[in-house]
Amino acid sequence: MKNWQQILLTLQMIRWQFWESGLDCVSRFCARFNFRSEMPKLESSGSPIPPVKLRIRIGNASRKNYLAIGKRVSIKLIKHVGKYAIIENFEHVLDWGCGSGRVARYVRQNVSSARFYGCDIDPDAIAWVQNAFPDLSFTNINPNPPTTYKNSFFDFIYGISVFTHLNEHNQFLWLDELRRITRINGIVAVTVHGGNPTDNPKILESLQSKGFSDIEGDRSIFFSHFLQDDYYRLTKHSKEYVMREWTKYFDILEFFENGIGRQDLVIMKRSH
Repeated sequence: MKNWQQILLTLQMIRWQFWESGLDCVSRFCARFNFRSEMPKLESSGSPIPPVKLRIRIGNASRKNYLAIGKRVSIKLIKHVGKYAIIENFEHVLDWGCGSGRVARYVRQNVSSARFYGCDIDPDAIAWVQNAFPDLSFTNINPNPPTTYKNSFFDFIYGISVFTHLNEHNQFLWLDELRRITRINGIVAVTVHGGNPTDNPKILESLQSKGFSDIEGDRSIFFSHFLQDDYYRLTKHSKEYVMREWTKYFDILEFFENGIGRQDLVIMKRSH
C-alpha cells in the first residue's frame, strides 16, 4: 500500500464483497423455499453485472451506481456524437478501454452486435465480458500499441476515462494508433480530465506550465498484477493543450467541457 486512499479502496472492496455475498445467499434461500425476496437482482435487462472486484476498478462498487453511470454516459455520448454522425449507420464501432462493459452494454443497443467491438488491457475484465456478452467481440490488448485491428477499420471509436490514466508518452502512442485504425472521416470521441478544480500542488504546477499533468492513480493497486509500476496514472489535460497537441493526429470537431459528467468530451475526426 502506498497511501491511505489505497487502503480505503481495498477496505471498501472487501466490505462490498461480504455484503453482496450475504445478499446473494438470502436470495438463493428465498428462491429455494419460494419466499418473496426484495434483494437486488444480479441482472438488469437480462445482462449480468460484473463482480465487485471489477466494478471498483473503474469507480463505485455499487451495482446500482455501476448501471446508472453506464447508462448516463452512453446517453450523453450518443447525444453529443449525434451532432456529427448517426451511430446506427456506423459499420464498425469500438469501445476502446471497455473494461467490464459498463458503457458497452448500452451503446451496443444502437448497433448490430456483429459490428460492435471492445478492447481493454485488463485481462480479468475482458474474460468476464467475453462470457457475459458472447455475441460481441471483446479483445484483451497490450498496454502499449499496436493492436491487431486492421488499418482504417472503425467508423467510430469511443474511449471513456482512458486518456485520464495515461502518461504523456503513452498518450501520443495511443493517439497515433487510434488514428491508424480509424477510417477516413471516422469519428473518435474520448474523455479527459480538464480544468476541474484541484488543490494538488503537483498537478497545479504542471497544468499551469504546460497544460498536462499526471501522478500515480490510487486505483493502480487493482491493476498491479498485470501492469508495470507507474503505468496507471491520474491525468489532467487543459483544453488549450488538447487543441494544440491532439490536432497533430485528428481534426477536433468539438471540445465539450464537462460533456460526460465531470470529464470533458473531445470529439474528433480523421480527415486524412
